[in-house]
Amino acid sequence: MATKPISKFTVQESNNLKIYENYSSYQLTTSATDATDAADNATYTFVEGTDWATSGNGPAKKILIVPYIVEDNNILLQLKVNGSYGDIIEVGDEDFPITIDNMLVDRIKMASSDGTGGGGANEIFTIIAFH
Repeated sequence: MATKPISKFTVQESNNLKIYENYSSYQLTTSATDATDAADNATYTFVEGTDWATSGNGPAKKILIVPYIVEDNNILLQLKVNGSYGDIIEVGDEDFPITIDNMLVDRIKMASSDGTGGGGANEIFTIIAFH
């Protein structure tokens, strides 16, 4: 007697399982000394991550941002979609980890908004991108 498989996939479902077959990861470090409070409309020094669109991997279909070392600061995040950066997204440290999906992202950049204009430690994030 043959055993019955636990689950069966159609051809389309099998193809869809390959949607995230490639991934990349790296650590991104923001400097708390490079930014001031967001309410001051100050100029921030953003740290750019890997340019997935030109690196051979193609744009990221899903991104996971995991804090490695984070102080009690807000983090500024920008997504590059279709070749241009969008608006700045201010994220509290309690909101991590963050998953971004349902869009094709070329690159991300981040900055710390510690509000002191100096001092403080660097924030380190692990970025995992699925292509």
